[in-house]
Amino acid sequence: MVPLFPVTAAYAAGTACGLAELSLWWTVIPIVAAVTLGWRGYRYFAILAVAATLGFAGALVRDDKADSMKFRGKERVISAFVTDIKESQSSRSLTVKIMAAGADTSSLAPEPEIKARIVVPSFLPHMEPGQNVTLKCSFSSGSHIEYIPQQFDFDRILARRGIYLSAIARPDDIYRVEPSRSVVSTLLSMRLKVKELIFRSALSTQTKEFLVTAITGDDSALGEATREAFADAGIAHILALSGLHVGILTLFTSLLLLPLIINSYTRKAIPVLTVTVLWVFAIVTGLSPSVTRAVVMATVLILSSMMQKRHSPYNSLCLAALIILVFDPRALLNVSFQLSFAAVAGILAFSNTLNPVSPKKRIAYTLAGLLTVSIGAMLATGLLSAFYFHRFPAYFIVANVISSPLLIPLIGGGMLLVVTEAAGITPDWFCSQLNGLYSGVDSIASFCASMPGAGADNIHVPLPVLIAGMATVVFLACAIHLKRRFYYYGAAACFAGAILIAVATPRPAAEGVYIVPSTYRTDIIVSTPSILHIITSEGEREHESIKKTGRVLYGEYMNARGIDSIKVTSARLSIGKVHYAHPIIATPSATLLIADGKNDFDTDSTANFTYLLVCRGQRADISPLLHCADTIVLSADLHPRRHERYAAECAAAGVPCISLKSRPLRNLNQD
Repeated sequence: MVPLFPVTAAYAAGTACGLAELSLWWTVIPIVAAVTLGWRGYRYFAILAVAATLGFAGALVRDDKADSMKFRGKERVISAFVTDIKESQSSRSLTVKIMAAGADTSSLAPEPEIKARIVVPSFLPHMEPGQNVTLKCSFSSGSHIEYIPQQFDFDRILARRGIYLSAIARPDDIYRVEPSRSVVSTLLSMRLKVKELIFRSALSTQTKEFLVTAITGDDSALGEATREAFADAGIAHILALSGLHVGILTLFTSLLLLPLIINSYTRKAIPVLTVTVLWVFAIVTGLSPSVTRAVVMATVLILSSMMQKRHSPYNSLCLAALIILVFDPRALLNVSFQLSFAAVAGILAFSNTLNPVSPKKRIAYTLAGLLTVSIGAMLATGLLSAFYFHRFPAYFIVANVISSPLLIPLIGGGMLLVVTEAAGITPDWFCSQLNGLYSGVDSIASFCASMPGAGADNIHVPLPVLIAGMATVVFLACAIHLKRRFYYYGAAACFAGAILIAVATPRPAAEGVYIVPSTYRTDIIVSTPSILHIITSEGEREHESIKKTGRVLYGEYMNARGIDSIKVTSARLSIGKVHYAHPIIATPSATLLIADGKNDFDTDSTANFTYLLVCRGQRADISPLLHCADTIVLSADLHPRRHERYAAECAAAGVPCISLKSRPLRNLNQD
């Protein structure tokens, strides 16, 4: 029995409606339903209606989107609290909570706490999470233009985390960096200290990077090759803080507190201290949904044992979801939230039931449990993970079963190493043991990732297939536990429906020619069924970087169409009926002349083009070229003043003009 599940489901449904930005008037429906059902004596259903109403209202009340509108597209001075810092090769990304804002430092006025992401193209001055910072920054407009279908939208990803503002701040515009005296600030600074303790140890570089990721949740130092190997092997979940890490921390803390068992009074403090350590860990690592879920469940388990009460893991899971959604409704859209709760639900629903060994045979039952736990988690998250990441690890069971026995001593040993390093002890022999354990995990991941068909990529899962597939898993879980034919029939019907939808859903057309501008360049995308070609003006040394960026920006587009590779070129290109030779690109439905300052045009020979694309590098007057094309296209990489000047010239000449700063150009390979 899971009495909290209906309430949690109703609250989550109401939260989803609130996040969908429905009008406040829609709350009248569940309120009227609650009153009517309560009056008619259906109190349980009335409670569900109230839960849905509270979820809807909570999502509306805690939505910062409206408050963020007054910052967009403006330059403001803000005073903010730094909650997280991510470093790249050339910049820092600050996640902050805006506390006050104004036109200058003398006019700062208190603001509702709004999350923002601020990029600083420098590593000076030094900053740490938990500090207060006063700076001037330029906020983006927040408008996303889709130049190519399904183009990656980073602002949408940030919005799922409750961050509606993005800005850029120059190093010279950072006025003050001050320590904060709050408890949260002290806890956040502990994360940096733990990282420093690990990095100063005698561990190998690879082991340090792994343990920093596995203990603090900061994966900025982790190598790309390691990420890919762990993902292809199906053990990428160990790189994200979750129930595994909380369980290891609980065991580690219990061992440290073991001396308190000698006295009946101090013994009672063990569960309280353990719970305190877990919540400190959750705050230090940023209160991610997966960690918060695991800590709530562990807290309920520990306290129920202390009070000698029965414990239901299903109810603990629902309670964790309610707590997270009450404080952060946007977490419902977070991929980490969805995968974390689905994985635990799958483990609870399938692991014990699928275990063929009797619990009386403890060792054999535990070993078999390693297999069934992996199966249960993958049943619940496999399709969901493929939907978001377009990848399915074929050998996840092998990798998880073999690596699991190594992870507990490795991560637990890393936690012990932090304690010994803090005490000024550097046990080299212990570091050698941890290096060996990590080498074993890394070898398992590399071996599984190198096997044929390991990381199945470019998997496209349409939303109807995802819904039907998840319904199949739910019906299957109900059938296993409730032993009724109806649920078996339901699982079979949903599975058949998912297969039929997947087969019947055609892939979108892969052919297309699109213009995609960025801050410093303009690319032309030529899409074919097998290769995505990127025509760029950059030199060859930038091609690999452009290719990596392209996999992020156009990943959704490629997966939906089965395109598996990217090629970057600056020279000639001839694909089917699309031909490019700078400065002209010709397609069956349009011809495009590129004005980027690299060619002197003969105006008599450059007539009858469909478009004239003016982009970065063009500095000369374009008036002599206006008669060459039907429409002038101004790219977004032009300097704002030059962009305005060219637009004015087009208006004066009465020539149609399109600005890529405000809207995209249609597919040039489509009538």
